[in-house]
Amino acid sequence: RVLAITRNTRHPGLFAANVTVRNVTADTIRDRLSEVSHSSGGTIVKGLTLEDWTIGASGVGTADVPGILNFRLFRVEDLTLRRVRLEAIRTQTFHYGWSFEDVTGLTFANCFQQGGQRGISATRVTGISGTIRIDDLEAATKHVLRTIGTCSGALTVTHAGYTPVVDATGVSVTLVAA
Repeated sequence: RVLAITRNTRHPGLFAANVTVRNVTADTIRDRLSEVSHSSGGTIVKGLTLEDWTIGASGVGTADVPGILNFRLFRVEDLTLRRVRLEAIRTQTFHYGWSFEDVTGLTFANCFQQGGQRGISATRVTGISGTIRIDDLEAATKHVLRTIGTCSGALTVTHAGYTPVVDATGVSVTLVAA
């Protein structure tokens, strides 16, 4: 994994605050790009910014043997993704390039995804905002955004190479063909 943050089980009330990770480049990843989660619940990070990331699978992987599983960020308050790029990725069938759960305040700022089965999965995510471009999705049902549970916000998705599907309740999605 490129980034892993988890809760300290000895001190479950503790959390990281105001974390910024910049200028990350990774290639030929064969697992989750990130793992920010813990099954016990509660916030793990308050104020997380990922800026200027470029993740590329370089064509590695197939639909059955993925180059990248997903970008998984759970239990974060005030999450900003600024110029995060997932390039030429391959994900397993039914997997999303981005997976968010129990996030309050999710901002996309000029993010990009090329390839993969689907775009964004959001479960109990409030305050979604910003812009992302998602190109060349591979699934038969090309979800650019799917929400589960209570979600809110507004997102602009630019797309190319397919007809996008939005299955989102509570989030206004503006689709822009490239």
